[in-house]
Amino acid sequence: MLTRTPYGKDVMYGPQTHKQYLEQGYVRVAQDVRGKFKSEGKYAAFVDDMTDGYDTIEWIAKQSWSNGKVGMVGPSAWGSRRTSRRSQLRRTW
Repeated sequence: MLTRTPYGKDVMYGPQTHKQYLEQGYVRVAQDVRGKFKSEGKYAAFVDDMTDGYDTIEWIAKQSWSNGKVGMVGPSAWGSRRTSRRSQLRRTW
């Protein structure tokens, strides 16, 4: 389960927020969007999100700990901001 956020992954998605996913057997990935908090680059709201989100989903799908299926979850505009390019994204919440 992937969440990409401009609000700070460590602040919004600490260990307790991952617990419910881990208990159900999911892997949880929280990522700061480009240019925010621990992410490099220059922040430009909604400009790089689709490309960066696509790349992140593809990266997750190729990892040895992944079954190739990726879901996304998140609040606000960032929860609803998805990639429109064909990818391994299976479900959004």
